[in-house]
Amino acid sequence: MNITNYARENDFEKVKECLENGTDVNMQNKYGNTALTWASRYGYGKVVKLLLENNADINFQDGDGNNALAWASLAGNYKVVKLLLANNADVNLQNEFGHTALILASLHGYENIVKVLLENDADINMQDSYGYTALMVASLAGNYKIVKLLLENNADINGIDKAGKTALIWASRHGYENIVKVLLDKKADVNLQESYGYTALMVASYEGNYNIVKLLLAKGVDVNIQAKYGNTALIWASWQGYYKIVRLLLENDADVNLRDKQGRTALVIAQEHGYTKIVKLLENKGCK
Repeated sequence: MNITNYARENDFEKVKECLENGTDVNMQNKYGNTALTWASRYGYGKVVKLLLENNADINFQDGDGNNALAWASLAGNYKVVKLLLANNADVNLQNEFGHTALILASLHGYENIVKVLLENDADINMQDSYGYTALMVASLAGNYKIVKLLLENNADINGIDKAGKTALIWASRHGYENIVKVLLDKKADVNLQESYGYTALMVASYEGNYNIVKLLLAKGVDVNIQAKYGNTALIWASWQGYYKIVRLLLENDADVNLRDKQGRTALVIAQEHGYTKIVKLLENKGCK
């Protein structure tokens, strides 16, 4: 057994004994973990405090690039996060995936940790290796309270990830109606298109998220935007067989005769899939 194992097991007395006997406080196990990263990960505040008093490297990064603050934030260990911040942990350090403590806490839904990180100058718009910000990961994970908190602290509402997706597109795709609503209330751009040309309306229509489609339409979204391959919200809803969404889009002036790059209208696609009710609905609107 060594100091890293004792820290992992929350054995305060053994950790103290190791330090008194001259053990290197920053020694690593074979996976690159130190006593401090283990204790922070598991929320052992008393051990963390002891290690810091003995000059543990607070910003040491393990094999995945996580430091003690990242682990504490990931695991929801609020008291340890506060302790590390009080000892000048680098709040914006990124791991090998580009994740910061703020991104990790936002993803996993720890509102109190997000709040204290912001109070300690966490970069709210920092992006990870995929281009995700804290707002994006909170939106795709359905963490409503954190989305609100980030917006109150001036997160970039229209920031885009490496695939061109915004927080609104992510929330619309996953069906988080309350998040979509707060993003719209804060003036998120409803017509932004990701790298394949999909809008929030298109992904909501494709996923069958009726209430979100309704919210987006009420905010004046362009119902007839076409994606890279010519698809529209109406074409996607017809493809998936969502009768109620097709009807709603038609009630909001969706163009029934727009075609994809293969020359197919929403009617042709509905016919191919055997959606007879949608076929009839589109035919009644003059679709060919």
